[in-house]
Amino acid sequence: MAHDPFDSLTRTAASPPRPSDRVWNALQAEIGSPTSSVRESERRPQIRWGSRKRRAGMSLLVLALLLLLTSRQALRSTPELLVLVSLVYAALGSLLLLAGGVPGHMQGLAPPARRGLTWFLPALVLVSLAASAHHFALSSEFLSPAGVQATLRCLAHTLTAGGLCTAGLLLIWRRSDPFAPGVTGALLGILGGVLGTLSAHLGCPNQEGMHLTVGHGAASIILALIGSWAGKKWLTP
Repeated sequence: MAHDPFDSLTRTAASPPRPSDRVWNALQAEIGSPTSSVRESERRPQIRWGSRKRRAGMSLLVLALLLLLTSRQALRSTPELLVLVSLVYAALGSLLLLAGGVPGHMQGLAPPARRGLTWFLPALVLVSLAASAHHFALSSEFLSPAGVQATLRCLAHTLTAGGLCTAGLLLIWRRSDPFAPGVTGALLGILGGVLGTLSAHLGCPNQEGMHLTVGHGAASIILALIGSWAGKKWLTP
């Protein structure tokens, strides 16, 4: 009889208690067991890959449509650019998820790479926004009553658009990650935050640096934290 590695998890005093039957069965179904029949083990990867492709395709639609629907100002002023950015961003985001941004059956990006993305992507957004600024005027523009109002207005826009996207992605990838759902949720939140940043940035004429980094870029960090919390609840099998 083949040795089942799941049995060894409960034989050492240092190991944590055995999880509930629901989680245990989900882990075995996701990873597979050497005691499974050959036919079942041959079928399971195809089912997992099909599910991953379907979820990535749904993610592509959500990313593209939400960026178009939440960017009314850009749709009026530069519709061709908005459509191009929507398609490119949706393709890159769904490709990241398809290639292992969500671990699924433990294929794709290694855990350190996924954790690194949750730090690298928000930093990249903030640095890119700061580099694209025409000038920085902390006291005369950013902290003025009109500047604060404009920043809060853009921040509300990015959080609304990004929050809708994050919720949609969490729903699409629900119960998909028994290994690190907090990391996956943070990554989905960052994708939503970047969508909100693009939605605001494409239609906002304000080019002051603090306005861009706070009003347009802070959503990635905020939604990463929210996504990490929500992922532990929604993404766990």
